[in-house]
Amino acid sequence: MRMKRQSKTSAYLKSFLMATLTVIIMLTMSVGAVFAASPEGPDVFPLSDVRGAAVIETNSGVSLYAKNADKQFYPASTTKVLTAITVLENAEDLDKETTVSDAAVNGIDPSSSHIALEVGEKVTIRQLLYGLLLCSGNDCAVALAEEVGGSVSNFAKMMNKTAKKIGADNSHFVNPHGLFSKKHYTTPNDLAKIMSYCVKNDDFVKIIKTIKFVIPKTNKSKKRELWNSHRLIKYKYRHYKGVIGGKTGYIDESGFNLITYAKRKNMNLVVVCMRASSQQTIDDDTISLMNRYFKGYHLADVKKKSVPAASLKLEDKNVRGVAANDIKVVLPNGTDPDQIEKISTFSEDVKLPLEKGQTVGKVECVYNDHIVGTADLVSKKDYETAQQTMIKKAAIIGGAALLILIMIIIAANRRKRKRKRK
Repeated sequence: MRMKRQSKTSAYLKSFLMATLTVIIMLTMSVGAVFAASPEGPDVFPLSDVRGAAVIETNSGVSLYAKNADKQFYPASTTKVLTAITVLENAEDLDKETTVSDAAVNGIDPSSSHIALEVGEKVTIRQLLYGLLLCSGNDCAVALAEEVGGSVSNFAKMMNKTAKKIGADNSHFVNPHGLFSKKHYTTPNDLAKIMSYCVKNDDFVKIIKTIKFVIPKTNKSKKRELWNSHRLIKYKYRHYKGVIGGKTGYIDESGFNLITYAKRKNMNLVVVCMRASSQQTIDDDTISLMNRYFKGYHLADVKKKSVPAASLKLEDKNVRGVAANDIKVVLPNGTDPDQIEKISTFSEDVKLPLEKGQTVGKVECVYNDHIVGTADLVSKKDYETAQQTMIKKAAIIGGAALLILIMIIIAANRRKRKRKRK
């Protein structure tokens, strides 16, 4: 009789185990069928002379103004802001001393701007950067390119890589100084993006805001006094309140070009003007743009909690996206904040799994058909794939089945021991 009961219990356990395994296998197999896997338009504000222009507010990243902003122009020495940031991001020690080559002195147009470096002269990378940005030294540009890139051609490749990283996709650079080449060009938008990126670097800003810098006596030269050539900075001829610095650029083929970085209250503007007929008119148009936005606009915050959550169906999940942070927006003075439209868009390539806080798209704040602020759209929580969910369920069921099985075995063993004691 005992043998029959034990065999019956054993058969029951085997049947239960087989049924559990069958459920797990079916759940696991079923997952295979579950997989599914500018808006910135041009402003109508007129300019007197410049052929192309762009304005970006750097706190928000908003493009405020565009005139032929994606048209390609020859940048002349405004190139040097990209040269400078490429050096700053790749040089290990700005105070490293370098020796000036013959190419840096004699390989440039002698009538172009320079700081009179001598062949064999020893200067530091930092001193060359001041000569590059304050006095537009073409000799400094070549010396920096050779020191950091090994050669001008290799450094140009580094410049283009930096430009692509920034998002300046309509530009191409073949030298570090901006002397004319048909293959050396950029756009107002790209130049504004590059400068907006540059001013996030403290060393860069420190240099462009300097009025006078002195290079001490070297092995080849007496001390040099370098003066900032931007005419809108403090103490200069056309000083405009709030201007930090920037970069000028002129060659016959490009006309006059000017980049200006300025701050007033909580707004930071990068103003790019290209291909003007004179220094006077490019200054005038730059000032007109700064007046327009500093006096007529303001920077405000859109709280992330005020941005409605967005939804997207992925596999069997209803993914929720929320604004990653409060959004800086640039608005005309007197604007009703309730008139701002908040548009959340998921990226086309979003797929599961997702982690909480992972970028899944973007949020755009729109006023009067213009984008006035943006933020990342991020996942509100973790989301698994359907396969992961099924496997997790199978694991839970399997674990529960195993626990039940163990409990049954323990109970059977207890009964067996009790019978033996009898």
